[in-house]
Amino acid sequence: MLFNSLAFIFFLPIVLIGFYLLPIKWRSAFLLIASYYFYFSWSYWMGLLLLATTGIDWWIGLKIGAAENSKKRNYLILSLMLNLGLLIGFKYFGLFDTVHQLFGSVLDTGSENALKTIAIPIGISFYTFQSLSYVFDVYFQKIPAEKNILNYALFVAFFPQLVAGPIERYQHLTAQFAFKLKFSEIDFKWAIQKMIYGYFKKLVIADRLAIYVESIYNSPQDFSAPILVLAGVLFSIQVVCDFSGYTDIASGVAKLFGVDLMPNFKWPLLAKSTKAFWQRHDISLMQWFRDYVYFQIGGNKKGQLIWIRNIFIVFLLSGLWHGHELNLLVWGFFVAVVYIIEHYFMHYAKIPIVVKRIFSPIYLILITALLMSILRSNTWQNCIYLFQTIFSLKLFQTIDWQSLYRITTLFSFCLSLGMIAIYFMKEIVDERIEMQILKVPTWFQNGLHFLLLLLIFIVGNFNNNLFIYFQF
Repeated sequence: MLFNSLAFIFFLPIVLIGFYLLPIKWRSAFLLIASYYFYFSWSYWMGLLLLATTGIDWWIGLKIGAAENSKKRNYLILSLMLNLGLLIGFKYFGLFDTVHQLFGSVLDTGSENALKTIAIPIGISFYTFQSLSYVFDVYFQKIPAEKNILNYALFVAFFPQLVAGPIERYQHLTAQFAFKLKFSEIDFKWAIQKMIYGYFKKLVIADRLAIYVESIYNSPQDFSAPILVLAGVLFSIQVVCDFSGYTDIASGVAKLFGVDLMPNFKWPLLAKSTKAFWQRHDISLMQWFRDYVYFQIGGNKKGQLIWIRNIFIVFLLSGLWHGHELNLLVWGFFVAVVYIIEHYFMHYAKIPIVVKRIFSPIYLILITALLMSILRSNTWQNCIYLFQTIFSLKLFQTIDWQSLYRITTLFSFCLSLGMIAIYFMKEIVDERIEMQILKVPTWFQNGLHFLLLLLIFIVGNFNNNLFIYFQF
């Protein structure tokens, strides 16, 4: 079930009304049933896979909690083997196609066309990492093992963030599962404004930009070098808006049930360095790698060479987390290279503040565009051609606007640029408010969100496009 589907428009009010009509003691069970319905509506067999992951890690958590220190490691290794084995099997060995062919006609429930557009079970990387974080925390004695399987199952399957994060931690999420909130105590204003902004980013920005990005990357040979650079910039904006749009909708929906999800995005396109970008973009994933990989292999405590090695490991694993294609691994490699070079450059170079303020945003968007182009290229051959073209004298040729207008009209392109301008204005305002250097009157905030709502219905793309990160 998609957040941007008619089915979800009916699903959410029904669940919300049922949740608040029930006695407090039944709310967790009801929400768990609703969450399973939300996920099983895609495919029964994918739902069974979710149940299997839940049951296995809950049992392993109990075993780790009760085992002697010498045996705890064995159970941790078992969890890693099972979880990563499934993840690797589906991501890298085509188990999705095999299972779908064997059971799809029997078990699928109307989402078959959508399933054909993705490569693996929806959200498996997110809920696998979330479940593993619980096992790690029990192993490191940060939390006790959960004895109530229903509480643990809701932690894994909580529907607002199930399929695309954020990757929550057990202690943070389950501490909010008392569900004693009254209907009259819901912060409707915050929740609705968060959802409006999420839908604006998805339907008005990301899905409109997808038209240009897909056409250009499908046949880069048909476009000039400046247009290819522009495509990288547009794709960077598309990815951030698509992914953060999902997070905003998820946060708004969760708030209706009295749950605050961790922030997963903090205005990443306003960052002024690659390091700052990765501190603001997909925060939960980067914190997962930080806590369970980076710190465990030494972090920055064992010298510069070990630190450089650890940065490469983290970003190469991040590339592998996204998929098995070679360009994803290359993307992770070059993100690490840029991250390390930038670290030493910023440390030793004395750059005037004025220069930083002027050129840092331009640098960030261009370097992000180039890195995202590696991530987005449909084939390795297209990726090589794209960079050969960009890093040649062709980059300085006249922009071939006519090739762009073959995709869509001049008016539509200018309209998309206008929507991007509104998006950046909103991001700048929100960041300044968070930093307490700007105060905005309530009427302005309300008026801005009403404008965004109007733009969703007037300009939005309602083709029920999948969120990009569903495929992960």
